[in-house]
Amino acid sequence: MNQGPVYKAYVDEITRSCGELMSEAHVKALASFLYIKVLNNDWNDALFLPSQEVEVSWVVFIGQTKAYYEFCSKHPGTFINRHVDNAKNQYDDERYAATYYLLKISGMLDENLWPKPQKAFKKNKRIRAEETFQVHVIYQFQPTRTFEVTKSTTIVRLMEVCANSKPGHLTRGGNRLSWHTTMEECGAVDGTCFCYRE
Repeated sequence: MNQGPVYKAYVDEITRSCGELMSEAHVKALASFLYIKVLNNDWNDALFLPSQEVEVSWVVFIGQTKAYYEFCSKHPGTFINRHVDNAKNQYDDERYAATYYLLKISGMLDENLWPKPQKAFKKNKRIRAEETFQVHVIYQFQPTRTFEVTKSTTIVRLMEVCANSKPGHLTRGGNRLSWHTTMEECGAVDGTCFCYRE
């Protein structure tokens, strides 16, 4: 995914504006982060959370006011907001983990700049109390596999275990599923089948 023309355009724009202010690795990490935000319409900074390293790079890019405005106008066509809130949000761990694993399965993760999540997706008492059920993932060129999930399991979490860190997406009924959709939100029950596509 990270070799596409849109991603390369992001890298070129950020390099032109901030190439002297951050390393090439930071430019690419920021480009990857902004890329997944745009793909998922995360204009108001509600879905994805950057690592501290990428956050600093984002702030540097935003500091180049004219360049950042032109970048947002040219590529996504709307402003990509960054909300500043010093108080830790109860969903921050989940947002960061979703960002991390989405970048990982997309082949866009630089592990030097994105520490592995420590808290997200660990089982807690509430999740352990949830009833589990089985869903099936149908692959194009390999046997169907079965996975244990709960109603709160997200698509990005299922992708982490079923895709072996390879790029791809899940569909149900011909519809591509959003990364943050839960099993409950997509109507999954015991025996539901998903299709995996690279």
